[in-house]
Amino acid sequence: MQDADGSLIDDPHHYPLDVAYPTTYYPDVTDENGAAPIPVTAGDRIPVNLILHPVPAVHVTMKVPNPGFNEPMPMPQLHEDVFGFSDIAQGDLRYYPSHGGQQGSGTTIQIDGLAPGEYNLELRTPGGPNSPGSRMTSVDATTDRVSVDVASTQPMADVSGKLAMAGTAALPSGLSATLSSQQGEDRMGGPVDADGTFHFHSMRPGTYELTVRASGKSLEVTQLTASGAAVSGHQIKIGSESVELNAVVVEVSGSVSGFAAVDGKPAPGVFILLVPADLDAGPEAYRPDQSDSDGSFEYKRVLAGQYTVVAIEDGWTLEWARPEVMAKYLAKGTKITVTRRSADVTLKDAVEVQTK
Repeated sequence: MQDADGSLIDDPHHYPLDVAYPTTYYPDVTDENGAAPIPVTAGDRIPVNLILHPVPAVHVTMKVPNPGFNEPMPMPQLHEDVFGFSDIAQGDLRYYPSHGGQQGSGTTIQIDGLAPGEYNLELRTPGGPNSPGSRMTSVDATTDRVSVDVASTQPMADVSGKLAMAGTAALPSGLSATLSSQQGEDRMGGPVDADGTFHFHSMRPGTYELTVRASGKSLEVTQLTASGAAVSGHQIKIGSESVELNAVVVEVSGSVSGFAAVDGKPAPGVFILLVPADLDAGPEAYRPDQSDSDGSFEYKRVLAGQYTVVAIEDGWTLEWARPEVMAKYLAKGTKITVTRRSADVTLKDAVEVQTK
């Protein structure tokens, strides 16, 4: 068959085996809202069988301008959301240049072999995932053939930032910055210039956390502001607008370690929480952990400040980042002070486990 300008487009619907296999969840459902958890306890052997059911495939087409001389063709990529993760949708790409493939005449791109569903389409410009000018849009691919208007795509966000050390300290050498999504599947990082600036191109919309590293040093972001994005604690919600970040970092002092106990005996698998003296410091200031099989626990990369260590039986079910919830446990916790000069803090006495 042909599109509107006469370009030949293969129509896979002429083939009886033109099928695709949608993402399938336990127990044999294709909607993540219908997925069921699989309870597993120590020593269990649980057989899990998933049957993939073929469905008629859908096909997505779009027309893009032909690239200039010696420039590669823009590469489209479809993603689908799976439990909050962005999963690449596998499809077969076909290119149909029109008018002999001359510059400016346009090329039709067809993606075959897709299961019906909602997708995010990224149209990456040449130069890799960190190249400027990439664009994206959502695609409702629930009919057998979908045409995407490339003009409707939105630019992906460019992020620039500036780092500074707390006080008058100079920035260390070998500095790098990374933006990581909450689920961890989206991550972009790179070196920081000598003046503390960094730049990332074509970030997907989402919520990210900024981390900073340097050769031989442990650093932590203590202050973060942004224009073009919403900031909550260390979390940055990025949309399609350009974003400018300003962050203050400090060198992390060391670690805090100790033991949890019940009636003087080691307590394994117990919820441990490092609570800041400022209960309103925000959820990122609360540090949850769990005691090991010998009752021990260790917090690394702890900022200078005052804290209370509490151990709570089944504490994971508490809203532990809310000050009003944790207040009643502080009196029986262990208070500590971490200074900038202390490398490690080891608790001499065990932290007594409290009940809810």
